[in-house]
Amino acid sequence: MAVGGVLRLLGRWLFGFLLFLLCVGVFSLFASWHSLPPKSVAIVREVWVREGSLFGPTALPFRIRVVRNEKPHPVRFLIQPPPFGIVEEVLPLQGEVSLTFRVPLWRKDTVTGNPYDGSVAFVGEVEVSCEIADYERFARRLDPLLARYTGLGQVVPLPSLVASEEEPLSLKKREDLLREIFRRDFARRMLEELGKVSQSLQFKLYFAGKVLEEVPQVSPSEKKIAIWKQLERYPWYKLEPQEMGKIVSQDTQIFERIMTYLRKEAEKSEDLGKLREEIGQYFSEYIAHNPQSYSQELWDYAIAKITETASFELKPETIRFLTYEYFHGRPALLENLLQSEDYTETLAAQYGVTIKHLKVSLLEDLASRYPELFR
Repeated sequence: MAVGGVLRLLGRWLFGFLLFLLCVGVFSLFASWHSLPPKSVAIVREVWVREGSLFGPTALPFRIRVVRNEKPHPVRFLIQPPPFGIVEEVLPLQGEVSLTFRVPLWRKDTVTGNPYDGSVAFVGEVEVSCEIADYERFARRLDPLLARYTGLGQVVPLPSLVASEEEPLSLKKREDLLREIFRRDFARRMLEELGKVSQSLQFKLYFAGKVLEEVPQVSPSEKKIAIWKQLERYPWYKLEPQEMGKIVSQDTQIFERIMTYLRKEAEKSEDLGKLREEIGQYFSEYIAHNPQSYSQELWDYAIAKITETASFELKPETIRFLTYEYFHGRPALLENLLQSEDYTETLAAQYGVTIKHLKVSLLEDLASRYPELFR
């Protein structure tokens, strides 16, 4: 073949290759342009990123970029061509995210006392309405792809909750991941509150039982009066056990004054009343500054339960029954689990999300479907 023929052949191949590159470039440019609706935010994932003087692929889960459109009309924006770039989610600007999930609570018979209710479970259906205050944090901290690669890391739900799923856990959107975080945190905080209330009830019922041992067989109202009179003699008994432990560990002086009071009470000292007033003033001020340290409602509940029964036995199953009954009759306690100040601040700092509304409904379902019921 002549040299001219070789050059013509190479020219055709070069022209075809350039034409191919041009077509690919036009297609990539066309596929890279996207339209963003008015007042909305796009979460974009891209592979190639400049790192110093180099330009190359990032490590998993690649780079997350947030594109905002605060204008009242659609705008066009450019991303890396597929498969290197993809628009994962488009969310309304200043919009709300509504989530619903269920958490199994306890069997019905632990509340009603009827053994025939053992096959029924109470389930808490939680409806949460959230506002995204920081889209950068929301996009980067709630990353479903990263969660899959890292085994969900710090946001893995309770193993029992994952095991109870009828279908494998699917985290396709950030809303899915946020739902699992809420469900995990709700269950964890529920366990903590159950433990606190159970400990508190056990203490209150034990103290009230000791008082009633010295009280003759009188009416329930007279029993209540006897218990409250005894409480007035020992004002620190009004505090929750964990709060009392905190005070004793932090303030040795008040502990010494309490010990002095108890010693003088045994000695029938004349200045007992003055010392009791001083201690009472201390705890009144402490309760005023720490409202969570004293639960009048929980005291009323415990005293009502122990005085309405002729023979009261303090058993673990009794405490469990009273704890579940207490929570079951007060849905607001369940709703407050995810609305405390510390949790909302943590939620905003970690994920850029604030809770606007939360509601918990108690539903009935078959207990056999929920092996992880609280016990």
